[in-house]
Amino acid sequence: MRAFFVHPNHARQGLGKMLLEYCEQQALFQGFTKATLPGVKLYQVCGYQIIGPEYFTLPDGEQFKMLKVIKHF
Repeated sequence: MRAFFVHPNHARQGLGKMLLEYCEQQALFQGFTKATLPGVKLYQVCGYQIIGPEYFTLPDGEQFKMLKVIKHF
């Protein structure tokens, strides 16, 4: 998975969460055992700011660390 987006008109309706959960389920089904954040430096170079970590817990209890980023246009 590289990225996904939810149109602002449909934000805060749970669609992003559903997309992410589907992608994670597919990754697990395909045999992936971890998620990484290789694009962080690129986002920073392009003007995004890391505003904090977030954690996602899988149904089996395993947690993934994600970084919440923001960019003002």
